[in-house]
Amino acid sequence: MTPSVSSTASANAAARLSGFLACAALFWGTGALIGAQEPPPHVASSPAPGLPSGAAPDASLPTDGIGRSHAADELPRVIEETRAALARNPDDVDLRFQLAFALESHGDTDEAMKEYRAVIERAPGHVWARNNLGVLHAQRGQYEEAIGRFGEALFRDPEHQTARLNSGLTFLKIGDLDAALRQFRRVLGINPKNVDAHVNAGQTLFELGEVDQAIEHYREAIALDPQSGPAHRHLARALMKKGDPAGAVAEYRLAVRMMPQDSLLRYEFAQALEADGGRAEAIRELRRFLDLHPNRPDQQALRRGAEAKLRALGYRP
Repeated sequence: MTPSVSSTASANAAARLSGFLACAALFWGTGALIGAQEPPPHVASSPAPGLPSGAAPDASLPTDGIGRSHAADELPRVIEETRAALARNPDDVDLRFQLAFALESHGDTDEAMKEYRAVIERAPGHVWARNNLGVLHAQRGQYEEAIGRFGEALFRDPEHQTARLNSGLTFLKIGDLDAALRQFRRVLGINPKNVDAHVNAGQTLFELGEVDQAIEHYREAIALDPQSGPAHRHLARALMKKGDPAGAVAEYRLAVRMMPQDSLLRYEFAQALEADGGRAEAIRELRRFLDLHPNRPDQQALRRGAEAKLRALGYRP
């Protein structure tokens, strides 16, 4: 169902829906994907590919929607040009949405929220504006407001997969696993091939103690997309829970190949290697973790844990 925004904006939005974001990040690390976006007809820009999976376990919900992606150094120019175009066409809802998305990408979230609200005021049926406003609420920890915005989007378009995924992820943030699982299963009812819904449903089932069902979802996600790093990662975790470190190592090895800069993934991989008797490789992965992981004050406990594990494995620098 294509959201109804205005005759011009609706046609533009419909043409863009094939590139929408279909996954958001779980706070325990499913990963975030931002769909490739076309440049808008109003503002010159270069299309950007989607970002890779593999956000850290404390990652916030990602930005999503049908806005255009731009390189960071292009954003000030894009914002300026879009504002100028909007001054000439103040009732162009599509332009205003693009301005909101550019402001959001630039980190100007207060202004982005203001513009998303202006879109909704002018075009109450603009589902993506409600979705993206919900994401910004969630990023601020305003989870009830976020759930409300996603609910508004879903009232207007019950088959909007991104809003439903984001709703499920926000329920996870507040610990309502049953509500989250219902949302992910609704997405799979709409689109059984939605890889991100399989991964998120699997992780929710894992947290509910239904490990075998979680594994089924992870394997289905991998069958649909063998390059899904989060699916391999979570399958590895589930196999560790089932007491299969060898199987976990095989899955972690694939996940690391797909997400080589994810430091916490390296730490998990090292634990599986140690459990499987791979001492030398576990040492290598722990050292790689220390190379990659932020050396911030709030991360020192984890770094000290890795250093203690290295000493226990017999490593001496």
